[in-house]
Parts: sequence; C-alpha cells; structure tokens
Amino acid sequence: MPVVDIKGVGKAQFPDGMSVDTIRAFLKRKYSQDAVEGKSNILEPMADTASPYQPTLTERLGQGISDTLYDTGIISNRYGAQSIGSNLASIGEMLPGIGDATAGDEFGSALAQGDYTGMALGAFGVIPVAGDLAKKLTRVTHGSNDAGFTGEIVKGGEGNIFDGIFASHGDVSDYGGIKQISYDIEDSKMMGMGDADVDYDDAIKFIKDEYPDADEDTIDAMYEIIAEDANVFEMSVNPFESYGYDDLGEASWQGQKLRGMLAKRQGFDAVEMNDEFGVSVLIPHGSNAKQVTQ
Repeated sequence: MPVVDIKGVGKAQFPDGMSVDTIRAFLKRKYSQDAVEGKSNILEPMADTASPYQPTLTERLGQGISDTLYDTGIISNRYGAQSIGSNLASIGEMLPGIGDATAGDEFGSALAQGDYTGMALGAFGVIPVAGDLAKKLTRVTHGSNDAGFTGEIVKGGEGNIFDGIFASHGDVSDYGGIKQISYDIEDSKMMGMGDADVDYDDAIKFIKDEYPDADEDTIDAMYEIIAEDANVFEMSVNPFESYGYDDLGEASWQGQKLRGMLAKRQGFDAVEMNDEFGVSVLIPHGSNAKQVTQ
C-alpha cells in the first residue's frame, strides 16, 4: 500500500489501486477545506530550514590532507591532492579502532591552531595508529620468586638456563611466585604450538649452525624437539646426549632454550611450548613483548 506522510497529520495508507494523481486530488479536497476553516496549517508555506552543510569527520580529514599536500608543494596539482586526501581518509575510516574519533585529537587541535604540519602528521598518522589499535594482543604472566625482579628479560645469569622467562596465558602465572609480572604480545608475534609457524629451511640452517658436526639423523631429531616441540622423554633417541645433555631433563631444557632462540631468530617475540603445566610461553631475551605491570 502507498504510504503518504501528510504534514500536520502523519502517515496515511492508501489502496494499492489508487494512482498518485488520485491520491493528490483526494488530499486536496480533504485538507483544503480544513485549511480555509483554520483547522489545519497544511497550506501554509514551509519554513526555510536550510542550514550550513557540516562535513563529516572523514571529509574534513580528507580535505586536511589535500590542503597540506597542496599548500606545502608536495603535490602541485590540486585535483591530485584532493584525490589522495579522499582516498587516504576513506581507507582510514575503514580500519578498526578509528570510528568517529579518526585521529580526532591531534588532527582537530592542529586544524584549530592552523598548524598545517601537525595536521598532516595527524592525518597521515591515522593509518599506522589504527593498525596499532587493531592489533590483537595476548596477555601472559610470569611468576617470580625474586621480589626484586623488575621484569627485564636478560640473557644468561645465575639460574637463567633458557635466556628468557617462562609465562602463562592470562593474568596469573601457573608457576606461582611472589611477584607476578604481565606482558602483552601481538598475536602475530607469538609462535604457536608445533612447527606450523616455523620456516623449515631456516630452522634446519639454525640447527646446523648450532651443531655443525651433527649428522642428518641427529639434525632431524633436533628439529622434532626444537621446531615441533616433541617430548624428548618420549623419543627413541636423545639427540643432545653427545653434546653434554645425557640427562633427559637437561636435554628437554636445552630444546626449550633453542626453541626460544629459533622463535626470536624468525621474528617472534614469544613461543608456546608444552610442559608440565600444559601450554607455557617462553619470552626470549631481545623480545619486544610489552611489559604492562611492574
């Protein structure tokens, strides 16, 4: 059914068979008499409701980028500058984490103060900032029995046989400890269980560099422990035995240390592995994991 929004009356439905002209004629007959008798203002001229156009944040951002590119001479063609500004602003709007506040504070402040350089930086900063906000993080927590531990991850030192620290997923460490320190790690920088995230050729090269005299069978067994996170206690051979780790516990620790080294080598900030607590996370020395508690 056609629906007509009648001024001062509201919405009214008309039969499907009525033409637009018929509906118009009906309304004219019905409401013109009411207007003449002062019962309706339907025939009064509509008020002028025009108001200045308020551009959206994205439009203002695009114009800001355009103006800066053109005014600073980076782009000499006005149309080209406007095209680039519009495209960058549109891309920024689509990225998670921006919403209605697309670089709002920096861009808005610079715009209000006439700081075109700051405005350009604020505008171009939209995309990397949005990327940072969109990054998914994993929280892990290390439990230390040293009340003076600052959270700094160092290489070597007394008792530090892994050149890193172990942590548990979440805000509480499964390892206990009198001091709990949490870290945030980008999901893309967490090497997962097994060798799904491992570059095989680089891993083999890493093992050969560490043990240049190892034969192929030993290298394969080491790969299982280091890259695949195999349990040396369940293997038929201990590939680290001839390298001073005849105790299976120590061989397992060496495998975990090397797994952390491999993860760091391949660009990860942390690596998951199986241990007596289930799935633990080793954060190696040199990691970019962000410490979030003291």
